[in-house]
Amino acid sequence: METEKLYRFLKGETTPAEDAQIEKWLEADRTEHQKEIDAVRFLFETTELYGNKAPKYRFNINFIRSRVAKYTASAAVLLLVAALSAFSAYRYTYDSMVEQKVLMQVPSGQQLELTLSDGTHVWLNSQATLEYPSVFALNNRSVKLTGEALFEVTRDTERPFIVETFASNVQVLGTKFNVNADEQRGRFSTTLFEGSVKLSNRLFPNQKDICLNPNEVANLTDNILYVEKTKNDDALCWTQGLLSVSDLSFMELMEKFEQVFGVQVIIERKTMPEVKNIGGKIRISSGIDNAFRLLQYATDFNYEIDEEHNTVTIL
Repeated sequence: METEKLYRFLKGETTPAEDAQIEKWLEADRTEHQKEIDAVRFLFETTELYGNKAPKYRFNINFIRSRVAKYTASAAVLLLVAALSAFSAYRYTYDSMVEQKVLMQVPSGQQLELTLSDGTHVWLNSQATLEYPSVFALNNRSVKLTGEALFEVTRDTERPFIVETFASNVQVLGTKFNVNADEQRGRFSTTLFEGSVKLSNRLFPNQKDICLNPNEVANLTDNILYVEKTKNDDALCWTQGLLSVSDLSFMELMEKFEQVFGVQVIIERKTMPEVKNIGGKIRISSGIDNAFRLLQYATDFNYEIDEEHNTVTIL
């Protein structure tokens, strides 16, 4: 069967008559003829995958076709075998890199900024963990996140970008959004700043997928995702070295302090301090002692810092 016709068949460009001809030819010797189709499929996939951005092992179907016409059938087969051998070597290397995972863990009290292989920009907050492949697969871009991260995703309509978390898979094409996935405390939220995202609920699969618009946030409550408008830019302040203390309970503030300052908070009092009318942001670089002194203006408590054991005791 002509290489050109098989190539057009794989692209879905053959006529019904040609489709019937190829099917009849395939049935005549399915084992051997399937091998020939698979060989042409390698060329088809390479051309479709890389187009004008092909790496070293790029094969031009017009070049192969011209050689098939110029040389004898045996010479054309040798040429095809050589081309496929080179491509197979590249494909093996590519697939190996897709399977090779990188695990990035951010120490307590620190932040990390990185760029993924597709150009997507990621900021990781303190104690966050991101798992991603050395290079992304051909049909999707998938990463796994624990903790908080800000994503600026490079648009690619052929390959959606998916952030997998314990509570939800966040799928996008190209956008800017913040994800906070704290499985230990059962907390999850996604805040959208630009573009659009679709969220699925992994904890309650019966919930319909949610599509966020800019300036909306999805929060997890009792395993259900709820959407509301964002009130301010607090979701982004951590990327500027700031910690928002607005609308948080004392316990939630202690959890934030543990995260950003890398300490353990011990509560040694019978009742939890009540926080009233607190708002604003604390600069993280000013240190934990400054953060607790500022918090004392909003509620009544004492504290002791043990630098040797890296603990803070609330009295």
